Amino acid sequence: MFTKQAFLRFITANIEYKDDIALLRKLVIINALILAIILLFSIFSLYNLARDEWLVASLDLAGLLVCGYAYFQLYANKRLDFAVFTVSVTLIAFLLALAYVGQNREYSLIWTFFLPLFVFMLNGRKTGSWMMLVFYGILIPMAFIYIGEWQNGDWTFTSFLRFSIASMVMVYTCYYSELAMEKSYKSYKEAQQEEKRLLDERNAMMLETLEKQDKLLTDVSHEFRTPLSVMRMQLEALQDGVVKEPKEAYQKLQSKISELDCLIHDLVQASNLGREHHGRNRQTLDLKSLLDEVIQMYQSRFADANLQLTYSAIDEDCFVHVDRDNMKVVFDKLLDNCLRYTDAPGQVVVSVKKTEEGVTIGIEDSAPGVRKHDHVKLFDRLFRVENSRNRETGGAGLGLSVAKAIVEAHKGLIAINSSDLGGLSVTVTLASA
Repeated sequence: MFTKQAFLRFITANIEYKDDIALLRKLVIINALILAIILLFSIFSLYNLARDEWLVASLDLAGLLVCGYAYFQLYANKRLDFAVFTVSVTLIAFLLALAYVGQNREYSLIWTFFLPLFVFMLNGRKTGSWMMLVFYGILIPMAFIYIGEWQNGDWTFTSFLRFSIASMVMVYTCYYSELAMEKSYKSYKEAQQEEKRLLDERNAMMLETLEKQDKLLTDVSHEFRTPLSVMRMQLEALQDGVVKEPKEAYQKLQSKISELDCLIHDLVQASNLGREHHGRNRQTLDLKSLLDEVIQMYQSRFADANLQLTYSAIDEDCFVHVDRDNMKVVFDKLLDNCLRYTDAPGQVVVSVKKTEEGVTIGIEDSAPGVRKHDHVKLFDRLFRVENSRNRETGGAGLGLSVAKAIVEAHKGLIAINSSDLGGLSVTVTLASA
């Protein structure tokens, strides 16, 4: 039974085309055209033999043999380009020979109107154009030379002009038809590639998100496990009565509970910042006054840590439209980072200035610094530079990610660079109100 798959294999000469629509179209057209040409050669060879037109019949038979061989090579050896070139050259040679030997036949030039369509469909626009240039470069001078001899003497200069114009119109139509087809296919392929690129990007983002989620779960479990282990050990020691100073043990338990409470608070805050409610209470305020308030809270803590905290601001007001509480969290996180990670004795410099982008807040600290390629990672949740994740030397690694989320929610920018003081320089830019 002749199934759909069998028919598809037949019209494509069983050549693998995968998803290449251009190749599929070429295979179908070539198969159909070669079969049509073979059929025409067969019919006209019999017709001319019956009319005793032996010379023209011999041309038909020669064309039939060559095209039949090309078709055999297409199917047997998958020689697609060979079949296309052979059939095209055979058509050109046949029509030129027919025009030469059949000068007194009315149909001798009518065939030429089929050729542009066949050649362009077989070879495409570029190769087809060169073939047609060669063909008409021979045929049109021949037609001009034989004015008065073709079509039993009815071939005149007017006939020559009509023939030439009609041929050029045919070529023009076929050329731009193939050009439109090529452009349509090119647009289709570009759309396919863009779709594939977007799909690859989406898949990559999904994989990256899954990896980050896995890492986040691992890091969170580690953050909880460490204080919980200490608490369990303290409780077991208290239960066994081996603790000499119970009061000190209870204080340590209280400290670990506070750590867990802070961690949970930061995790909840980081999660909530992905929602829209964080910007509901925005108001216009002077950013300098807010910074003054936060810095006053940290002055004594910096002094106790043997760190010099310096604050410099311009004289004019720096009004911005922000959520006051959330922006206070940003400065709290940034200053807390400086307090935790700056070696003593050291210094931290806070500055406020106006720029073309708006109001810029800069916070710089002294050593130690962070390697440049780790700067962007500092905004990742639970990322910490030291692999030990020692709670005594730093927090959970959520501060900068929380600060970044708040700043970006206010359409601002936050960036990290190396500081001239030897540590890090964090710059926050907000639009002026």
